[in-house]
This record gives sequence, structure tokens and C-alpha cells, in this order.
Amino acid sequence: MRLFLILLFSFTTVISAFSQENLPYWRQLALPDTIGTWIQPSREKPAIPVWGHVNGIQVGLAPQPGPRGLLRIYTPYLGLKPGEVMNFIALEPIPKGSEHRGLSELEMSSLDEGKRGKRFWSSNDSTAVVPLNEDFPARGIVENLNGLVNGRFAYWASDDPIPGGIAFENFEMKEPFQNGATFIFGISPKNSEDIIEK
Repeated sequence: MRLFLILLFSFTTVISAFSQENLPYWRQLALPDTIGTWIQPSREKPAIPVWGHVNGIQVGLAPQPGPRGLLRIYTPYLGLKPGEVMNFIALEPIPKGSEHRGLSELEMSSLDEGKRGKRFWSSNDSTAVVPLNEDFPARGIVENLNGLVNGRFAYWASDDPIPGGIAFENFEMKEPFQNGATFIFGISPKNSEDIIEK
């Protein structure tokens, strides 16, 4: 009986190691951490490079499925499964002095010999130019912004209701001016009443 248990344990260990080896590399990486309403790559272990709002737009990098050299856009609020790409974003710069547009997913990597697609990496420093280890993506820095949203029930200067209900007219970011600051916002497929109630 003891020999049988040892053989069974050995067989199970071999099967487990074999199945782990046959998983795509990205499936072997640690899932992102959820911190409040944000997701960030896991700390201190090889991690899936994905950042964003836990129920909103998320951005990821290779090695998740898809060509290298493309940003991956995830929208779980549209009912897509975790890791299911909604769209890709290519970077297509025209270098100064050149007439040809770069194609980030088609060009050969200048960092990884023989691989197609530019390597993207993450950093918590926007001026970083030295490639960092892809297996340990930066967690990112989350900053809270304050703002005002202005909406209306009727067309301007009239009592005619806007079809479909409230329309957001504009929003103001209430933050001190910082040269080079970037503000990002999202779009929701939800009904405006549902958003306002929450």
C-alpha cells in the first residue's frame, strides 16, 4: 500500500509538472492584484502585465495573447472574459528625418534577436529608457482626481427633453496645473440613470 501511494504521488507530481509546462507562458504568470477599484500586476513574482479599473477599461502588454508590439485593451464590463482582448492599439511613429511609419507589431525587435514585434515594458518612472525585466512589471502609481460633471435634461435654451434622458455636457478636472499632466477618462455603455444612482 505504501509503495502504491508513493507511486501515485510520483505520477501525480509528474502529471502536474507536465501540465504546467504545456500551459502557455502567460497562463503561468501571477494574476493581477485588486487594490480598491484598481488592478495592478502582482508584487514580487512573475506577473501578468495588466493595469486599470477593476470593472472598467484595462490595458495590458505581451506576453498575453496577441502580437508583440501592441497594447491590449480589455473591457470586462462588456461581458468579455478575463484576458479576452476587446481591441489592440499599435504604435506607429514616424521617426524624425524618415518618411516611413514604424509598425510596432511588424518590425523586428531591436532587443530580442529574431523576434517580431517591439518589446514593451513598464516602469513607474516616465523617463525610463532602459528595458526592465518583463516578468516583473511595474505596479503603476494611482492618483485620485477630483472633478465636476455637468449634465442636462433638455436641449440648451429650451424645454425640449433630450431623447434617452440626461446627457453629460462637460466635465472639469479640479486639479492644480502641472505642466505635462495627462488626464484620462472612459466611456460607459450603461444607461446614464444607472451611473448617476451609483
